[in-house]
Amino acid sequence: MEIKIVYAKNEDVGKRLDVFLAAALDITRSAAVKLIEDGNVTLGESAPDKKRKVSLGEEFAVTLPAPEPSEAMPEDILLDI
Repeated sequence: MEIKIVYAKNEDVGKRLDVFLAAALDITRSAAVKLIEDGNVTLGESAPDKKRKVSLGEEFAVTLPAPEPSEAMPEDILLDI
């Protein structure tokens, strides 16, 4: 797990939290929504709503979970070369 602190700048004011986090963390908006809904985003001591509008200077703590291991399994296939 990694914790990132993200600050709202002038250009972020008025954006929805999910849109702001997606841009700030270089992730998809749906990944940002999942972080928010799973309780991995806090503003102070509270968990904000994904539709919340960002204000200048707000500080969001984002806990990024460890990546899930890939479940790819090898399989035998016939190849004509």
